[in-house]
Amino acid sequence: MEMGINQASTYAVWQKWAKALQRQLERIAEIYEAHEEGAEAQKLKNYIDRLKLFVDPVAHAQELARRNYDVKGSYNKLYMLAMVSLQLLFREALSFLLQVSEDMQRILDSSYINCNGRTASDVFKGPHGTQYEGIGNGLPDLPDRLPWVLYQLLEQADVGGEEYLHRGLQRVEEPADALAEGENAHPDRHEYHQRNKKITATGVQ
Repeated sequence: MEMGINQASTYAVWQKWAKALQRQLERIAEIYEAHEEGAEAQKLKNYIDRLKLFVDPVAHAQELARRNYDVKGSYNKLYMLAMVSLQLLFREALSFLLQVSEDMQRILDSSYINCNGRTASDVFKGPHGTQYEGIGNGLPDLPDRLPWVLYQLLEQADVGGEEYLHRGLQRVEEPADALAEGENAHPDRHEYHQRNKKITATGVQ
């Protein structure tokens, strides 16, 4: 099932699904809050705040520098930082979406298959029938839901390596340094081994 994703760069494809994940989790956080489950809502909001940094990383270059990410160099370096970080964030999402789905089934009193209303349908099957954005049962075993998409992207990255991550990116030499200027930027101390950092529910450690 191709989904038409081979027509764009790997970066553009991952950005598309990072935005879809962000939208869906924002919707779910609102549901948690509406049902007085603020702690769970806050966990999602903390994750979303980190995810946003790597959705259009150029726009967030100053904040990334403030957090001691190495963002000096070309725009392509920012793009690759986003790709590496999104791998970690997508894996993290796959680790908690099962619990989120179970919570939503309980709160909305609905199964993920036979939804009992528009809100449940938007959560489990995707808003307005965009099935690839629904979280389903939270596991990557349903081939038309968001967890499956995230799992497939990660599998492609594991198999394709850096060649896959760079696919479709044009060589961009313009420096991104000006975007990253900030009082707490320390590029020499935080080189590309940043990819191995563990991302938790409270931030980058």
